[in-house]
Amino acid sequence: MWITIHTGADKTAINSAILPPTASLTGKSRMLHWLRDLLLLLFPVNCLVCGKALGSPRGVLCLECEYKLPRTGYGDNPENPISQLFWGRVRVEAGTSLFRFEKGSDYQVLLHELKYRGNKKVGVYLGRLLGSSLKETSFARCDIIIPVPLHRKRLRERGYNQSELIGAGISEVLGIPVENGVLKRSKHINTQTLMGRLERF
Repeated sequence: MWITIHTGADKTAINSAILPPTASLTGKSRMLHWLRDLLLLLFPVNCLVCGKALGSPRGVLCLECEYKLPRTGYGDNPENPISQLFWGRVRVEAGTSLFRFEKGSDYQVLLHELKYRGNKKVGVYLGRLLGSSLKETSFARCDIIIPVPLHRKRLRERGYNQSELIGAGISEVLGIPVENGVLKRSKHINTQTLMGRLERF
């Protein structure tokens, strides 16, 4: 691409030739760019589903696999199925879910990476996706994000709280602060994976 800059009263044109992307960077920025490329060469980051090479250390899925994720489209509709789960139990303005859980789906791959394989990057990634989907909804006007805490025993076993990671990703997109110390879980319960819907309340 050619860039033309006009300067002074005589509008002298200064043309710059076609240059690689790093040519527009200077000093520290250029060094960081090259370092990132070197790290990707030595330690490639691949799509967790199809294995395709990704161009960013923060990458999790390629665009094609991300597009195929089973989205719900619920937004902040107060009568969506997630909101209805709380009817008669807890007073909420709206509940939401970005994806539907489908056994064997690419979304299940992401959940297993996050919950059982220690892949914290997936939590932040899912939070960013959720935050992006909520930009034009009432959720974007919330004051704070409060992750649901783990019991200290479960936290020791897992080493991190996936809700906090998802909250961090939402915060990154929407600019809403995360408050991790507001709630405290006092009761340790067994894994919910084998529980029915009513048993989880």
